[in-house]
Amino acid sequence: MTNSEIFVYNLFDDAVKIEQAYKIPHDVLLAQAALETGWGKTINPGTNAYFGIKAGGSWKGKRHLVTTSEYHNTNTGITYPQVISITPSGSGYIWKVKDWFRSYNNSFDSLKDYAKLLTQGQPYKNALMYKDDPDLFIEQLSAYATDPEYINKVKAVRQSVVNKIQSLNLKKKLFPLGLILILGGLLYYFLKK
Repeated sequence: MTNSEIFVYNLFDDAVKIEQAYKIPHDVLLAQAALETGWGKTINPGTNAYFGIKAGGSWKGKRHLVTTSEYHNTNTGITYPQVISITPSGSGYIWKVKDWFRSYNNSFDSLKDYAKLLTQGQPYKNALMYKDDPDLFIEQLSAYATDPEYINKVKAVRQSVVNKIQSLNLKKKLFPLGLILILGGLLYYFLKK
């Protein structure tokens, strides 16, 4: 298997569990995680950080300092723990900076935190209306990254993820939470009769 196939294979079941609990398409989760980490190659050891979520002031968990690139329309007035360089790019600037990002105990916690961000974060809530149309879902995530090409990149990686899921013959499984909900519903239905 290639590195990207291993990446999809290792995260597939967790992504399906998150889809079942939060209604976020598993292939979109995997695509964003793949894009954010270079198919797992750029995850800092011990962080399990698959989505590059900033550790703002309200974050109480573990965090790590990372060198990253941010895209802004200005070359002044933005604060980071450390600014390494600012380079003109098109109509804006690429800021190479160090910033704090969230860390997790395992990959599932990372996916779950991302799902909570999407379901509770105001800029992303509209995406959930398009859970059955991954491209429209992805288009609602434009506020997620400062890269102006981010949406197009996620769509391209998603197609690659879908191809890998098919070639690896991965199938969604009904996990215990879903099974419990279904059995509970059936029991309620039959007891109600």
